[in-house]
Amino acid sequence: MNARRFLFVLIGLHALFYVLALSMDGIRIADSYDYLYQAENIREEGSFYAWTHNDPYKPDYETKRTPGYGLFLVLTGSVPALVLFIQNVLSIGLWWLVFRLLRKKGMREKRAAWLLLLVVALQSNTLIYANSLLAETLFQFLVFAGFVQLMQDASAPYAWVKACILFTLGLLVKPVLLFFWIPLGIYACIRAFQLRKMRLVWPVLLMPLAVLAWSYHNQQVTGWAHYTSISSVNLKDYNTRLMLESAYGTSYADSVIAGINDSAEKISNYQARNTFIQDTCKALLTANVGAYAKVHLKGMLAMLIDPGRYDYVQFFKAEGSDDGLMYKLARGDFKGMYRTVMDQPPLVTFFFFLNLLGSLFLLGLAVYGLRKLPKETLMVLLICGFIGYFWVLTGPVGTARYKSVILPFMALLAGLGLISAEKKPTGSKGKGSKGFPST
Repeated sequence: MNARRFLFVLIGLHALFYVLALSMDGIRIADSYDYLYQAENIREEGSFYAWTHNDPYKPDYETKRTPGYGLFLVLTGSVPALVLFIQNVLSIGLWWLVFRLLRKKGMREKRAAWLLLLVVALQSNTLIYANSLLAETLFQFLVFAGFVQLMQDASAPYAWVKACILFTLGLLVKPVLLFFWIPLGIYACIRAFQLRKMRLVWPVLLMPLAVLAWSYHNQQVTGWAHYTSISSVNLKDYNTRLMLESAYGTSYADSVIAGINDSAEKISNYQARNTFIQDTCKALLTANVGAYAKVHLKGMLAMLIDPGRYDYVQFFKAEGSDDGLMYKLARGDFKGMYRTVMDQPPLVTFFFFLNLLGSLFLLGLAVYGLRKLPKETLMVLLICGFIGYFWVLTGPVGTARYKSVILPFMALLAGLGLISAEKKPTGSKGKGSKGFPST
């Protein structure tokens, strides 16, 4: 399969899900409405409030969603057909970038094409995100495009500037990049020292400056300088709750969380209320580090193997359980997981096992690639750094949605491993693979 045919099939897969999305209208989940309301409020009131004013006021929604995807919806008029079309173009562009990188590193055209088509077909929930009103595809593209800029030769004009601009835009789309500037800054300093080019360092400052600017905006709105209120929500309703459920049972967890909520509601000052929630939850997590570590590790495992059952339930508007499969895994409810799988519709069951197979296939290839590649290769260290950052920060409820951002990196790692295995001469000892120059 040559590059043209690869691109044709890739476009065909995206077009199929695009038609299904518009015809079945399964393009919204609960998170979608946050963004849609935010876009509406930006247009009509110049506010980033992420909920409707017809319902009781929710102060957390003033800063729950960062402005990136809401502004993207504003620019597209929130017209579903246009939003999904652009997201599909970005997704196609992303996989074309992966293909180009593999070809540049020496992978045969046919093998690169089949590898990536298998990844997309067997991890087809990435096609669902491209055809849903969600920030995942835009975020996925910005992060990988930034990585591609880092792969440019250090002497390439403005490569680091473009990379940091892309990462900053990604930070404004999803807050998981909040601390990304720290490892990026360390890497920039190392490269600047190696190459004697200090101009590699200053572009990294764009990210913390964006954090400070948005935090200042949030302070003007709520009186509390913070980046997003979702950190407090996740800390209480996911990290702490799931740890308590795992260690002490659901009833105890419900009582503790209810007590935190009751006490927080009595605090009128928004900053003091959130500080109380965060301090209380951090104290509980610190006192139960072992229990939380188990829950978090389950989330990291779930992120890698989650077949995205919930995505297909929503996309095909199938009857499904309210609780996600990976949420039940985090709670240790294995009987509930079994019942969920047995009770789901046949169409969802088909995609469930297809994507489960795909997840295991990709994970196996990525681990194979990691073992085959020379550890000193700078590119491999970067790939592993990107994967590790998002993997560790996934939290106790790891899902296929969270994996979407590392999916192209895992595919790239798998492909590079196959190249390395091909290039390594039989019987060679202590020699790294050729064709992997440092950036």
